[in-house]
Amino acid sequence: MQDRIYHGSAALFDSFSLADAGRLSGASNGALGVWVTPDPAIASNFPGEGPGYLYELAAAEGGIMQVPLAWLRARHEDAGELEATDSISAAVDFYDRIRLSLISEGYAQLWIMEDGGAPTRVLLDPDKVEILCVRELPAHNPVCEPEMAF
Repeated sequence: MQDRIYHGSAALFDSFSLADAGRLSGASNGALGVWVTPDPAIASNFPGEGPGYLYELAAAEGGIMQVPLAWLRARHEDAGELEATDSISAAVDFYDRIRLSLISEGYAQLWIMEDGGAPTRVLLDPDKVEILCVRELPAHNPVCEPEMAF
């Protein structure tokens, strides 16, 4: 059985795309892939205070690269320098090159390791993300119980 992972968003959609990664949110690390978590309660907080959606996804099959949180922080600093000296597009391109390199090495997921676990994961190829279920989240109450049935 495939692992289930979750993504929270203020937007309703039927497939993932990195076409506007970083350009709409201002977070260039969105170009690294689709950010997910194995904890639906955490993902339920991603949309913020307004209404949103909780996406249940099948974990992408393929290699998993585990990296410490410090690795992600270092990449974020590098991208921040690019953004400050060039543009958000340069920072997005920086993350996209990392993503494509990892995919070419056979990785499907990047696990950000913290305290021995991976509460944050990145699915590197949005075209291979399978949406299993979408649940609407109410405004101002973004927490959904982990045992929630889909």
